[in-house]
Amino acid sequence: MPVAFQTICWGDTLQAGDWPRVLDLLKAAGYAGVEIFQKPSALPPPEELYRLAGERKLEILGFSGGALVERVGWLEGIKFTKEARKPYLYIEYWEPGSEEALAQGLTLALHYHHLSKLPSIEAAEELLKKWPSLKWLPDTAHIFIGRQTTKHVIDTLFRPELLGRTAAIHLKDWTPIYGRFSHRFTRGFRALGDGEVGMRKIVGEIQKRFTGKDSWVVVELDYARSTPDEDMWGTAKTMAGWEMLPEPREDLKAEVARRGFPSPVQTEPPPFRADLMFQKASRCEDDFYPQLASVLLNCTQAQEVLICSLVSSTGQPTIRGRAARVGFTELLSRDEAKRIARRAAEAKESNVEVAQVESESTLLAVPVLNRFNPNLVRQVMVFRYDPQASDAAEKVAKHPSLAATVGDAVDVYLTEKCLSAAARAARLTTAFESSKELLDETAKLLRESLRCEGVTVFQWSPSTRRLKVGGTTGINWLPGRDGRARDHYEHGHGITGAVLASRSYAVHRHDSRDQTGPARHVPATSSESVTTPMIDSCLSACVFDREDHRIGVVRCRNPIGQNGEIIYFCEDDLSIVEAVMQVVQPALETFDEDRRRRDAFTLLSHELSNPITAMRGAIVDTNKDLGLGEYDRDTSPFKYDYLGQMEGWLDLMVRQLKQYEMAISGRKAPLTPRRQRVFFFADIVAPVVSQLRAQLEQRGFSPKKISYGELESWKSFPALWVDKSMFVQVVFNVLGNAIKYAHSDPNRFSVRIWGETLSDGVAINFEDEGIGIPEDYRETVFERGERVLEGAGAQMPGEGLGLWLVRRIIESHDGQIKLVQWRGRGHTRFHIWLPNSAVAKRR
Repeated sequence: MPVAFQTICWGDTLQAGDWPRVLDLLKAAGYAGVEIFQKPSALPPPEELYRLAGERKLEILGFSGGALVERVGWLEGIKFTKEARKPYLYIEYWEPGSEEALAQGLTLALHYHHLSKLPSIEAAEELLKKWPSLKWLPDTAHIFIGRQTTKHVIDTLFRPELLGRTAAIHLKDWTPIYGRFSHRFTRGFRALGDGEVGMRKIVGEIQKRFTGKDSWVVVELDYARSTPDEDMWGTAKTMAGWEMLPEPREDLKAEVARRGFPSPVQTEPPPFRADLMFQKASRCEDDFYPQLASVLLNCTQAQEVLICSLVSSTGQPTIRGRAARVGFTELLSRDEAKRIARRAAEAKESNVEVAQVESESTLLAVPVLNRFNPNLVRQVMVFRYDPQASDAAEKVAKHPSLAATVGDAVDVYLTEKCLSAAARAARLTTAFESSKELLDETAKLLRESLRCEGVTVFQWSPSTRRLKVGGTTGINWLPGRDGRARDHYEHGHGITGAVLASRSYAVHRHDSRDQTGPARHVPATSSESVTTPMIDSCLSACVFDREDHRIGVVRCRNPIGQNGEIIYFCEDDLSIVEAVMQVVQPALETFDEDRRRRDAFTLLSHELSNPITAMRGAIVDTNKDLGLGEYDRDTSPFKYDYLGQMEGWLDLMVRQLKQYEMAISGRKAPLTPRRQRVFFFADIVAPVVSQLRAQLEQRGFSPKKISYGELESWKSFPALWVDKSMFVQVVFNVLGNAIKYAHSDPNRFSVRIWGETLSDGVAINFEDEGIGIPEDYRETVFERGERVLEGAGAQMPGEGLGLWLVRRIIESHDGQIKLVQWRGRGHTRFHIWLPNSAVAKRR
């Protein structure tokens, strides 16, 4: 199938004289066609452009740059032949002039875009149904963003009712790690195969199902991370590896580089201080926007300057947000703002487009584009000037890099704001032990970073499908405005629930008027009390983790302007919200996991209490039926006190459950021994060996391979004053490890246990001749969760808790345990020392 390349990554750097070089490069890279993004004023005359493409046997698929009316006018009079096929004209929404273009027999291709007036595939389908001659231009990244599965992308690309109307398929990759909103969203576009859209699988389906000479695929790289030439070439190599293009011709590339085709160089320096803009931006000062406005005032010699954000993602474009002004005594009137916003949105494909706006005095509006996406307006610069006394319009028009430089400066400033807020959020995640504390501090951080009156963070629980307040500051949330008493939002309930359901945001007033975003026209179902009487501007944003799962909604109230006035939120504020929440989310997941683990363990403890009680009762009844009291070997029918051992294990189980429950809940959980007089060999070692007999037999080991030194020495070994049940577990764990980590050859199995009486206490030693423990693990083997990850030991199952618990038990008796010999010396020996306080006094 034929593959084309869209020229968006070259942005506004191309001029008419550059196109021979660009087309030569595309041909050398193996592409069969081109979709041209640049506006008509950056192109040679259409006849010349088609001649250049025809000489290189490249098809021009379509034009996507500039306003639709510009492209229609530029193509007027062109005779399309078989050699020069009729191109499609890319549109993201039903632009002015769309009906006229169709009436003239031109082809329009509708491109659903995540940040456009058609933010959903469903909205695009409505237009396609209404206009049968309209073509469909799907984009793999935007489909993925809307539903987040590669399967959905494939299903949408090959939907039967749309497949026959597909003008081309845009191949574009994206990762959610940078976020879904404005400034951060556009950074998520990646080179093909570097994102999470599943490009290789999609390409495979395209190769199988999208065939024919008119089944065009268009590669789209939104911006260049190195240079446009190199990024295009690297993508061609990727496509060649996927067998969609021939191997790029390095010899032709070198020949193009030798020919050059340089662009005209601007010799006159720009009348502004770009370095000052970046200097202010890099310091991330709160007065950045006012300083920037002052620089613009000086370099253009306008009377007044206003910089404000353009909210144009959905609905009617609106000027609002972080306004900075010099000379403007008040913000623009509503009508003026609407006119400027509309003109700026229509001219968004070029940051050198100047929108002249009629008003009582002359206003000059210049759109400032997103540096990472030249298809998205970020800010609008508005200059008020007297045309009789100032040539501000000529200065701006003569130096088109002004808007680009402002866009770069704003981008650096906002990036620094995001990074600074994210770094502070990272420190918060290590400072608190509960999600409530963390979210309260997160709300404070957002409030400070956004300079607003209050912030509430709602957490989403997928299991209950509810949004509940997780943290708040400077604001009191008052539920039940719709007449129903609730302490939460449900999915789709109210503006906040609608924001969650739409996976987007809403900018609105407190009474839900003047909304933008997918949640507009949804009635408010709650209210908020703040200290400022003018409760006006609210931002509700759905926030996501790095896997793009919804984690909640952040509600912010009343941003405060440079002079203390209440202003409007804008899309740049979303970037700061998301930068913070993506850092906080992993800690919230940990807290949620701890809570789930704690709840599960509490349930488990409750459910185990009944069978434990029943077993204890069975032990008591057995003793009664046998007429047994305290165990006496001479009178008991059993060799060992099996019933007593069972009672001890049950008692230890109950105590450990309580210990673990305390530990999971975050409370200190010290081990408290219940001391009693114990004969170590008779009461502990011998019963444990008997209990391990099945494990020994399973591995083919003989119990006789366990030796105890001189048995007479055990008779002189003093009685201990320790917790019998705990020491049963000590011996069980140590001896069990010796069996578990023994060589498979039964003849090599050997364990020796002996005791020593010392001046400061007693010592108990366990020595085996198994696979051993590496010297590097001499200390860490006693740490919680630590296991030997080398050699044969790495293959053994386990959680690394046995020796950790042994050490805790020994230390609770004021003793110590050490690994005194290891594999390098032929043995593994554990040495347990207990002080004289653990020795029972003689009777």
